[in-house]
Amino acid sequence: MRRCLLFAVCAPIAFGQIPVSGNDSLFGTSPNAAQIDALVTDAQGRPVPDLTAADFEVIRQGQPEKILSVAYVHKERTIVFVVDDLSLPPDAIDSVRSALRRFVDEQMRPNDRAAMVRTAVGVSALETFTSDKSQVRAAVDQVKCWPPLSAGSPDERTRNGFGAGSRAALHFAVGGLRAVPGRKAVVVFSSNLALFRNALEAAGRLVNVANQAGAVLYGIDPNEKADPVSAASFMVLAEQTGGTVLESQGLSGALERVLGEQEGYYLIDYHPTATLALVDTEAVSVRVTREGLVVRSRTGSIGSPRDSNNIVQKTRRQQMLQALADPFSSADIRVRLTGIFVNSAQAGSEVEALAHINARDLGFIHFQNGRHRYGLDVAILACAEDGRIVQENSRSFYMDMSESDYRRAVANGLVFALNVPVRLPGPYQLRAIIGDGITGRIGFASQYLDVPDVSSKQFSISSIMILGEKSNNPMSRPPGVQLDVTNEDPAIRIFKPGQTFIYGYEVLNGTIGADNKPGLETQTRLLRNGRMIFEGSAAPVTLARGDDPKRTYCAGRMTLASSIEPGDYILWVTVADKLAPDQPRHVAQYADFRIEP
Repeated sequence: MRRCLLFAVCAPIAFGQIPVSGNDSLFGTSPNAAQIDALVTDAQGRPVPDLTAADFEVIRQGQPEKILSVAYVHKERTIVFVVDDLSLPPDAIDSVRSALRRFVDEQMRPNDRAAMVRTAVGVSALETFTSDKSQVRAAVDQVKCWPPLSAGSPDERTRNGFGAGSRAALHFAVGGLRAVPGRKAVVVFSSNLALFRNALEAAGRLVNVANQAGAVLYGIDPNEKADPVSAASFMVLAEQTGGTVLESQGLSGALERVLGEQEGYYLIDYHPTATLALVDTEAVSVRVTREGLVVRSRTGSIGSPRDSNNIVQKTRRQQMLQALADPFSSADIRVRLTGIFVNSAQAGSEVEALAHINARDLGFIHFQNGRHRYGLDVAILACAEDGRIVQENSRSFYMDMSESDYRRAVANGLVFALNVPVRLPGPYQLRAIIGDGITGRIGFASQYLDVPDVSSKQFSISSIMILGEKSNNPMSRPPGVQLDVTNEDPAIRIFKPGQTFIYGYEVLNGTIGADNKPGLETQTRLLRNGRMIFEGSAAPVTLARGDDPKRTYCAGRMTLASSIEPGDYILWVTVADKLAPDQPRHVAQYADFRIEP
């Protein structure tokens, strides 16, 4: 199996002008007031709902501020579950899934709104705010355990390298809450709560964004033996937003406490003695004068209100990029994103993005001659940890298709293939924004990717591409829409028991021996729910004639047992550099796929 890995880079496109209304303020305060929320409980942890303005003090810059009004707010509960599947081992994943399923079945009320974010894949079509229990349950069922990117056993959880990816997903999720009204609880399940221990600047930015968004951070390490140092690190972060770190024992009980704290809170309007900046860096604190009560509040004011009557002109591109600031409401089009990291001597490091689009969500113009017209605006973005767009590639077009192509598209979807050059190594959130040129609807998907430092000769491995034996390699064709989509396509990866699939990847910068060949050894494992169900034997890699020894292409074939159970699986490949000085070096990569009857 050979491949063509390069696409031509498309210049960013100019979209048309579309009027967009400005957003209302999150809590509805007056333009001349600042706002902060506070949770007040008695000594037994029970909420206290009968306080007045005379019972509160707001201190900013060491001075008391004039309180304009105090209201006890009792509305529907809004909660975001952030599952750090980049750090959680199998047992912890099982515990989190069980606790979230109990939340759906026993604790979720009809007016509650919940969303799910997974750090490995970010926010996608299943992860929007909803009060529909079936949708929340479906999102919970999608939570899976990923193998470590090391060559150790599946039980070894060397996850620290994923910290930046987890921080990026958390930043993105919290930033997206600025457009969601009311107070929001963000519950982070992670085995690495010390995400920001060595990233103090990133922690400060997250606190500012959370306070502007009215988000409260909670941390839970679901491992039986949680790291107290890690928990203390997140505690400092959470307390600045009015949250806390909860005990890992009894996850359902911890969630019940979070839900209880969302029953009601105080919203305090005050008149700042100095003009508030866009991000209020001056610490704000709330005190209660009545004795015996406990108050928790954030260290910054909630986001400033905006003029809801202001109509601004935004380009189509700006409207699509707004999905980055409002990801929880951008699921009008169902999209699945697969990013494949590749590297070549000519183009350097690139990410080939395959966006599978559910064509049933698109608007079509149907002509009497049997033709069907659709339009797409597609933007593929590589974003840094703090959300900055580092690289972008985008296209816009309208196309007609025949009746047979239209029926195939509606049945199987479309795949849009586009590449993004990535000049610098490091962790990225790859994001795809799909705009419907006919209806104006927008869809969104994201994925975590770690780009190695190939130019500095780092021993590394490309992404793994999985496809059916008879499937077309999408990277052997020009960028754009691909219609002949099947479940075995690399953008979908759904197979049946007994079916055979093939996979391929490149190993970069292996040590070259005296015979001008690398000394590489590969091993393949198959995992389900984080647990190994198949382990192949380690095998040497044979270099094909004419191949670059620094870019060794590897391929394999796997036939699934006819008795294999349906569900989500992970192909995990590890590669050892046996000729490396001192001791062998190891790299690993994985790709997920699904088995359906």
